Amino acid sequence: MKTEETGGDFSLSEVVEGLLGRAEEAARMRARVESDILARRAAELAQPAAADAAARADVYVFFVAGGGRFALPAAEIEEIIARPSLTPVPRAPAIVAGVFNRRGVLYLALDTQALLNSQNGGQNNYALVLRGGAVPAGLMVDDVSATRALPAASIRPADFSAKALRGIGAQGDVILDGAGVWAEIGRALGGGAG
Repeated sequence: MKTEETGGDFSLSEVVEGLLGRAEEAARMRARVESDILARRAAELAQPAAADAAARADVYVFFVAGGGRFALPAAEIEEIIARPSLTPVPRAPAIVAGVFNRRGVLYLALDTQALLNSQNGGQNNYALVLRGGAVPAGLMVDDVSATRALPAASIRPADFSAKALRGIGAQGDVILDGAGVWAEIGRALGGGAG
């Protein structure tokens, strides 16, 4: 095949390889852009609440896991990663859904349903990368539904007790405590993660 621009000969396979290379580069670029957008959004969510926020309201990230609705303080989440590629870990505790690589760092992918003793299956569409633990880890959740300020006064005590539980929000969301989540992770992993 001759091209008008160069006058050179190209085989069909060379043309196809060139087009595939461009498509792969476009896919890589799209993934980088999506990753950057999610990283910026997570950074914005992790900012402390404004000083004039009513009644010292903290910002929470609301998410769905195994059919339940939960929230975790945004300050305890480093970033939100969409659809991380999980690699299974043979003979790992039930809480470990696998591992994923993010910028050259391996993260434990933690099964939120196993952590919270839920029997409902989940889709694991997002990883909420947690701050402050001894090992890099992300809670696998089905959906991230919202971020909003939640005044401490609107969180009522739960009628059950769990280390990871801070209380129940006005709309029935289970409000988790970051230190409590790390304590549960450490307990489930044999004391080594929190």
